[in-house]
Amino acid sequence: MYLTTGPPLLFALGLRLFLNTINPDHKDSTADFILQGLWQGVLLYHVLKHSTWAVFPVGFGITAKLAYDFTLTFDTTRSACVLLGVALGVLATDVLGQLFEEGRYTDVQPRSPATTVAPLPGSRETTSKRLRLVSFERGPDRERPSRRDRATQDRLRASAPSPASAAAQSIDTALSSSLPSSIDPYGRMPPAEREIALLRARASLADSERRRFKEERKWALSQGNIARADQLDWQVKRYTALMESYHREADAKLVEAAQANQRPIHVPVPVAIPTTPVAPPGTRHSTITYTQPGVQPVYAQAGMPAASPVISVTVDGARASRSRKKSGGGSRLKPAIHVHT
Repeated sequence: MYLTTGPPLLFALGLRLFLNTINPDHKDSTADFILQGLWQGVLLYHVLKHSTWAVFPVGFGITAKLAYDFTLTFDTTRSACVLLGVALGVLATDVLGQLFEEGRYTDVQPRSPATTVAPLPGSRETTSKRLRLVSFERGPDRERPSRRDRATQDRLRASAPSPASAAAQSIDTALSSSLPSSIDPYGRMPPAEREIALLRARASLADSERRRFKEERKWALSQGNIARADQLDWQVKRYTALMESYHREADAKLVEAAQANQRPIHVPVPVAIPTTPVAPPGTRHSTITYTQPGVQPVYAQAGMPAASPVISVTVDGARASRSRKKSGGGSRLKPAIHVHT
């Protein structure tokens, strides 16, 4: 059990007052009045430091005792000496507590076996041996933090940043730093595809963190730690939203890349050059009509060869009216050939 300076002082001063009381030949003096005040001051300080709930009753008792003695004798000197003793008792107990309780004079190292430093070979032997005391033990008083150390630690803890601000690294940076190096190690992927792959990888990492926090929340609920479970539930929601945002961003970039790859390609159509065949004498020339439609844009995806133009030839010779012209020479059919591209 750890003892403070209050109980020993109370015991010593109380024993002295008890001996003065039981001694019939003893007469009260100024020193006795100061001694009574010292005992009351030590008691008040001890209660103030270790039993705060009893400060009011003890203070009321000391005041009542002082008022009772003054009403009996009307001796102002005695009352002044008692008050002085109370003040000295509180002050002396506080000073002794700072000296002994906080380890200023109790850091006594236990005696350990002395180790002798042997001189090096070839060196001169000195007449006085140098002893080096090495101790790795620590007393129980040194392990107990003092009041000033506790105040310093509390002040540093209050001024220290919160764990959230200490870990200033954002989730995006943490996920980016933990991305696998297997994503396009040689840099052969296009920038758009690489960015989409990175977003998918970040979403996968966020999903793994979400599942990990979810399992920890289940364990905290099984242990009955409701506060920890609430914190983990917030983390689960946070990583769920982060995963969904990564997936949405990747989908948007994928749609944007697909729209950028679809661009109009104009397919040139060859122009037919009409030629007039040489007919034998005495025959009529056949007329060939070429119909060339306007050039229309054809949409094709980049990276795929454009289809060759299809040329359809329609011969209307079968449906042409066959009529004979009564003119000189033989009559021939007039085939109508239309070339459509």
